[in-house]
Amino acid sequence: MRALAQEIGARAVTVNAVIPTATDGAGYFTGAGPDDPIRVLTEHWSPIGSRMGSVNDVADVVEFFAGNLSRWVSGRQLLVSGGAPS
Repeated sequence: MRALAQEIGARAVTVNAVIPTATDGAGYFTGAGPDDPIRVLTEHWSPIGSRMGSVNDVADVVEFFAGNLSRWVSGRQLLVSGGAPS
């Protein structure tokens, strides 16, 4: 991220990455039922609440990076985990 941000920053292009952790409704968790052992384990990782992150939680971060509010942020990677350790 940082190298690409340096390379194309002069063109007023920002480069950032959103790194979601286990997300309800995405990847493995599109078909995992409520009693799936991996789901049960990951639902309690976040100190913010006993739920998994949602697709909307991740989309909100992407919207931030795509919008004008992040115009001065470049070369960053943001872990979207609800505070859970990576």
